[in-house]
Amino acid sequence: MTSLRAQKKRATAQGLADAAYALATLHGFESVTTDDIASNAGVSRRTFANYYPNKHAAVVDGFIQHLGIPIVRRDDPVDPGVLPETFDELVDSAQSFISGVFTEGSRSGHMQKFARMVKENPGLEPYIHAVFLEFQNSHPHRILSERFGPVKVSLFIGAAIGTLGATLRLVLGPHAIHRDTPPLRRMTAAPEQSESQSATSPILTPEDITKILSHIDHAFTYLRHGFADQ
Repeated sequence: MTSLRAQKKRATAQGLADAAYALATLHGFESVTTDDIASNAGVSRRTFANYYPNKHAAVVDGFIQHLGIPIVRRDDPVDPGVLPETFDELVDSAQSFISGVFTEGSRSGHMQKFARMVKENPGLEPYIHAVFLEFQNSHPHRILSERFGPVKVSLFIGAAIGTLGATLRLVLGPHAIHRDTPPLRRMTAAPEQSESQSATSPILTPEDITKILSHIDHAFTYLRHGFADQ
């Protein structure tokens, strides 16, 4: 059972992340300071520094929370009972989540907003990678690895993330993060876009959603077959 102290720490981190993402979305990433984030979350600047090294990490966590993914840190306790008991359950839950990104309007909207934010501020990208690296060292990942094997779990999670990324590129078009964006250095200059193109997010029609879900279904069919006998 999670202690009250751990629950309070998690609530503080969530509040900071939510404030960071909300302010960056409302005012623009460059306009937001760590003092703004701390004040909005109702804590001190020192408290912010105890949880996040900078605003980049907090904004990325806030975005992930808005997708409905709980932030998992390395030392966070976890109830093994809430994790998939079989590999099929793990695959099903991953497919359900990725499909939900495109069938639930709020998630799709957050994806579009965040893709544009990262495109305009490529310094955010290393912190996206850092989230996945941290998950690989977390208790949930360790438990899943013990149940299904570390190689199998790592390969599947990587493939599932790749499926989500490829589908997002298909949907977001000019708003997608550049394929050749180097994570740890500045992005090379991209072709200029018209003002209307850079300011307008693509609108998904019911036909678009049907095609996207079909792509996701095909991708996970391949993943199931590829991991079935491993």
